[in-house]
Amino acid sequence: MALPTIDVPTFEVEMPTTKKKIKFRPFLVKEDKILTLATNGSIEEMISSCQQVLINCSFGEYDAFNSPMFELQWVFLQVKANSVGNIQDFRLKCGHCEQFTGYQLDLLSVDIKNIEKLKNKEIKLDDNTILLAKFPSSKEFSKKDVSDTHLIKCTIDAIYQDESKYTFENEPEEEVENFINSLPIEALKKLENFYLDTPYIEHVVEYTCKGCDKENVVSINGYENFFA
Repeated sequence: MALPTIDVPTFEVEMPTTKKKIKFRPFLVKEDKILTLATNGSIEEMISSCQQVLINCSFGEYDAFNSPMFELQWVFLQVKANSVGNIQDFRLKCGHCEQFTGYQLDLLSVDIKNIEKLKNKEIKLDDNTILLAKFPSSKEFSKKDVSDTHLIKCTIDAIYQDESKYTFENEPEEEVENFINSLPIEALKKLENFYLDTPYIEHVVEYTCKGCDKENVVSINGYENFFA
């Protein structure tokens, strides 16, 4: 006789980039194992584990590999909050006397900073050519030793000239590099600024240390803080 299946609840998460609603389920034991194994690993391993977990929990519906990093992190927090609870404990270290202070963070209160940058993606190269920028996908950050040139390449979605559209898909690496090297310096700076202005998740805590009575400002962000 086959063993019984266990029904699990589902919930919807609205994607901050597309506004599309995707159905998720909470973490199960198998996802907990994936996350536990990666807890003490590298950032790249944490990202890969997060991608796999979100694909599993969305029934394969969420494209975790091609989503921008800030969205992947934010969606992970939504699923984590609905799986193990929305409150996570932190120990904040005073920058003056090094005394630790307990802090409870509501994961659902973590905001995406610079989210308004999603609207500004066009970079004009000349009267007939427009470059459409995009935020690099999370899969680019799961690779080791990624060069700045590669990240700039991953920031270019398409080039529009007159009525033609060009992309880097299936183009030889040498051709892509030649195109990037032929960009006007001003255009490259705009691309670099676009990349540097990429939205990110962050929660800032301002508190007075009870040990030394001095003010502290702590930024909570990144996988190393939210992963455990």
